[in-house]
Amino acid sequence: MLKENPYNPDPSRKWFSDEYCDLIVWYDPQQKISGFQLCYDVRGNEHSLTWQEGIGFNHHRIDSGETQPQMNMTPILIPDGVVPFQKLLHQFKERASGLDPEIFALVVRTLSEAG
Repeated sequence: MLKENPYNPDPSRKWFSDEYCDLIVWYDPQQKISGFQLCYDVRGNEHSLTWQEGIGFNHHRIDSGETQPQMNMTPILIPDGVVPFQKLLHQFKERASGLDPEIFALVVRTLSEAG
């Protein structure tokens, strides 16, 4: 179940997470949602799907950079092809039922229209 990160110091975004995904929601100065990033399969083959109003989607695989336990390298985004929209929509609906209805509706609508 996605829960909001209580230690978020940035009022222009909200960050939610659980064991499968992270959702970051961005707001414009009028507090209207301007975009979101859904990072999924965070403990496996992590990917990010970013949507920005007026721009659309970007999809990336996240290379954690971890090659050895002694080295903590910076993760990087690598462009990735096919977006599993139906799988993401299903996972999101299962995990996000407790979110603010505006956030829930926007993400569901955006994923549904794309997939």
